[in-house]
Amino acid sequence: MAVVNTADIRSMNKKNIIQAVRSGQPATKKAIADGLGLSFATVSNLCNQLIEEGILKIASSENSSGGRIPGLISLEPGSRGSLCLDLNQPEHVNASLLNLQNETLDSVTAAIPSGQGLTERLQVCYEVAMQLLDRQQMSYEHLLGVGAAIPGIFYKKNNTVINSTIPIFENQPVKKLLEDRFQLPVYLENESNILALATSTRLQLNSGERQEVAYIYIAEGLGVGITHQGAIFGGNRGFGGEVSHMPLGSNRYSCYCGQEGCVETELSLFGFWKSYSGTAVQAPSDSLASFWKEFVEAAQSGEERARQVLGDKGRLLGKLISVITNLFDPDEVYVGGMVEPIFPFMYPYLLEEATSRVITKDFYFPAIKSGGDYEETMHQGCAEMVFKFWSP
Repeated sequence: MAVVNTADIRSMNKKNIIQAVRSGQPATKKAIADGLGLSFATVSNLCNQLIEEGILKIASSENSSGGRIPGLISLEPGSRGSLCLDLNQPEHVNASLLNLQNETLDSVTAAIPSGQGLTERLQVCYEVAMQLLDRQQMSYEHLLGVGAAIPGIFYKKNNTVINSTIPIFENQPVKKLLEDRFQLPVYLENESNILALATSTRLQLNSGERQEVAYIYIAEGLGVGITHQGAIFGGNRGFGGEVSHMPLGSNRYSCYCGQEGCVETELSLFGFWKSYSGTAVQAPSDSLASFWKEFVEAAQSGEERARQVLGDKGRLLGKLISVITNLFDPDEVYVGGMVEPIFPFMYPYLLEEATSRVITKDFYFPAIKSGGDYEETMHQGCAEMVFKFWSP
């Protein structure tokens, strides 16, 4: 077991105190001490330090007889911020500034001119981040770090991005390049992992209890994020939870990996397009947005062909959920991304399929829910990555 020095212990206790009031519920120093199992003197001293740093505040008052009522400690959410970057779109970058409660203070979307390389793209990220700080009048010194959602897998062993849908990121040390540009700690993850972390954190802040989630993200690709003990379960190298090439699909469509039957060939926007159009030919990327709008409208209006596709995809999604449930035993499963408008129509089919394949359903079966606003959730997940690694 590694030896932890006094400074590390102090930092960990300060972080735990912040976490204790992060839900927005004020508490006395004694209540915080009791909840964390620390001495009152320790909590009082650290709270005073955090108040001096502007991270916490205290409100005290007198009762009618003139006696002092113990002060309530609460968070100053805007005292610190995290920069969040969504790097998943080739044509633009989205940057947002969030406070300590993972609330979005401001956001900016900037176009990426055609033909720009990685260095130029990251420079755009820096420039829009500076716009956010100026608009919110937050000093650079009050930033905790940068969290970024990347199009690919963050390979922990060599800190590069692999299997990226945007070629300029492939095998590049994006983390180091961002750290060099921002001079701040930078944390990278793919969409589904970030969405899982944000959802798990939100549930814990709302209920006070840790809940493990699986988040299935369906858009142009398919991803699954899993949390374990409140953190992303990514395995030893960051490859954990990669389900795209599980052989759960039919053999109708060939995958870019060279095989057939990969579940991503069906549970993706391309997969919906192929099933709805009745062709195995891949749709052009620039046609997907118009197709998806048409398909959602057809599904909502009850068109027979669209509903048939929803039934097929719902049952396949149910199979995937049963695999995830049997392997990881999550408390809740979320389905998000561009499929959110049609989730209610798939739900009966996926529920029937999943329950028929989860062997422990008589004892426990996870709630299966729509992911909600996945863009806002992604911002929150980026900020949570930064918060988790921050040492106050």
